[in-house]
Amino acid sequence: MSDHLKNLHPRLTTSEVCALARWSVDTLRRRRQSGKFPVQPCDRGAELLYPRDEVLRALDLIPPAETTMASPAKPLISVDELRALCAPSKGQKRVTVSVEKIKARQEASRRNKGR
Repeated sequence: MSDHLKNLHPRLTTSEVCALARWSVDTLRRRRQSGKFPVQPCDRGAELLYPRDEVLRALDLIPPAETTMASPAKPLISVDELRALCAPSKGQKRVTVSVEKIKARQEASRRNKGR
């Protein structure tokens, strides 16, 4: 990937996407609606913002496996484990979960899997 592409902001504006693709704003809109440009805006405010790496992949400017950002970290806990931890006890209204409680639950789960 060229240094110019690496130096782009992680969120591209509509005009930046159009400049990269050499499309008009109307062409970008039509291609998004038809599914020919699969990238959807990630932020909606005064102007739509698009994830840089997804735009570059969709325009074939970087290979599918290449990325310019770090890979997301492995989650500390699964959604199902978090739901189980947050299940309120009888008569309990608010639930707070500490990191220590999560780590203790994971450690107990690891020990049980080893049996």
